[in-house]
Amino acid sequence: MKVKLKSLAAEARIIRLEESRCYNNNELREALYLHRINDVRSESRATHIAYAYLRGQPFGCAERGDPAFWATPQGIALWKRVQAMIVKYGDGVGDPLTWRAHAPAIAA
Repeated sequence: MKVKLKSLAAEARIIRLEESRCYNNNELREALYLHRINDVRSESRATHIAYAYLRGQPFGCAERGDPAFWATPQGIALWKRVQAMIVKYGDGVGDPLTWRAHAPAIAA
């Protein structure tokens, strides 16, 4: 998981560099930007949350966003990805939903 986090960070850096080199080609630059923002960022976020769970850290250490996000379609899809990584890399002990439910409320 740690290697995956580092490779996703490197991928985002490389894409940002390539975006800066594509100043004449707006279509390519926009495609790279959207890939970095939509795909790489969401995968990195899900990996970071799963990594925190597997290391035994509280949910609040990995995710400080709005709790209502998890009820949206994007939040549900992200949580499914987190659960898939927990199953793949974890040892099958514990319940991720209980872990997420015990996150402290965020003060507005």
